[in-house]
Amino acid sequence: MPIEQTLAKIEQEIAAKDYDKARDRLLGLISTYPDDLSLRRRLGDVYWMRQNPKQAGRFWFLVADKSPEMASACREFAQSCQDDPLKILLGLRFKGDVAAIEDDYARNTIQTLHEEAKAKHRNYVDFQARGAAKYKPPAQINRYIGIAALVGCLIILAMVLVLVVIGGFTLYEWFF
Repeated sequence: MPIEQTLAKIEQEIAAKDYDKARDRLLGLISTYPDDLSLRRRLGDVYWMRQNPKQAGRFWFLVADKSPEMASACREFAQSCQDDPLKILLGLRFKGDVAAIEDDYARNTIQTLHEEAKAKHRNYVDFQARGAAKYKPPAQINRYIGIAALVGCLIILAMVLVLVVIGGFTLYEWFF
C-alpha cells in the first residue's frame, strides 16, 4: 500500500480515536522509511493523545520547533534514560542514515549524542557503522586485550614450567 493511503488511514483512525491502530501503522511506516522525521512527529502526537508523554518525547526528541508540551515530554523521556546519551540513543531507536537527514537540528542532535556516548562509555558500539565495523572495539580496548592475553600466556607458561620441575623431581625420587 502506498504511503499516502497509509497516512490517510492513519488520519481516519486518529479521527475515530483508534490510537492503537494509528500507532501500529506509524511504527510500520517508520521502520520502512526511517529517515522521514515527519512520521516520528506524528507518532509522538499519537502517543500524546494516548496520554503517554514519555513515549511522545521519544519520538519528538528530534523535532526542532518544540512546543512547551513537546519540550516537557522530551525532558521526561531524557530523564527516564537517566540523561545518559547512550540510553537516549537506544531509546530513540533511529535506524536511518544520519548523513541522509535533511533537518540540521535532528542530524546535529544524533551526532552530538553519538559523540557524548563515545566519550562517556568505554565499550561504545557505533550504531551507524555497517557490518563488522559496528562491533569493532576501540583501539584502547584492543591494547588492553593484547596485554591481558600476554599476561595470561606468561602465567600458563610459568605454571607448566613449575609442573615440569615437580614432575622431574618426582621421577627422580621414584627411580633413585
